[in-house]
Amino acid sequence: MRGPILAGATAFFMSCTFSPDSFEPLTMSAVDGPWDTLSTFPTLRFAFSEPLEDESISLSLVPEGAAYHAELNTNGDTAMLIVTGMLQGRTQYTVGLDRPVHTPGGAVLGPDDVSFSFFTHAREQEPNDTKDTTIRFVDPVCGSIDPVNDTDIYCLTDTPVAGLYLRSHDAGVALGLTLADTTGRDTSLVTSDPEKYLPVPGSLTAPVYIEVFSLSGGSGRYELQSYAP
Repeated sequence: MRGPILAGATAFFMSCTFSPDSFEPLTMSAVDGPWDTLSTFPTLRFAFSEPLEDESISLSLVPEGAAYHAELNTNGDTAMLIVTGMLQGRTQYTVGLDRPVHTPGGAVLGPDDVSFSFFTHAREQEPNDTKDTTIRFVDPVCGSIDPVNDTDIYCLTDTPVAGLYLRSHDAGVALGLTLADTTGRDTSLVTSDPEKYLPVPGSLTAPVYIEVFSLSGGSGRYELQSYAP
């Protein structure tokens, strides 16, 4: 009895290990991930372990409500989720497949097989277009100038900030940055560069007001944070 049992076990092991029908499972990974905290208008990239045969891809973003779309590159091995609106601030989001994807070899990855999570930075709260409605500066903060005559005002109280960094997210939209105190002293940066660095002068007396506004007559999203010159 002992011999046939060992022979049968050996045959079974060999057929499982070298079966021509076996293949590596399809995986999906976050490029530059795992993420921690992102802006409220991120672009997320995902890589597949092998090219897909699908011509398009559909991704889910929860909680729902933000405008976004998904793209699959021509090679079928990289997907992007592009947020075209603004996500909620200080919120956890989860990205996943909205429908299964397939490879030419028959591998399948479904909505229940993979998901990715991240948190968002703080987001401006409207109205904040006057010194009476200003909000406290939270580092970093995401906002938008919309409509074009909008001005976003943040207040620096007693928190020491050496400088400010402003990045305009949308192409062709130039934003200005001004710092002013209650005595009338101010400093501004009104170049068309999409990224701006403005030192906070020591001569300004708290509270200091930060103003972000449009220079180009267009609406756009931005990130504002502190930096050390």
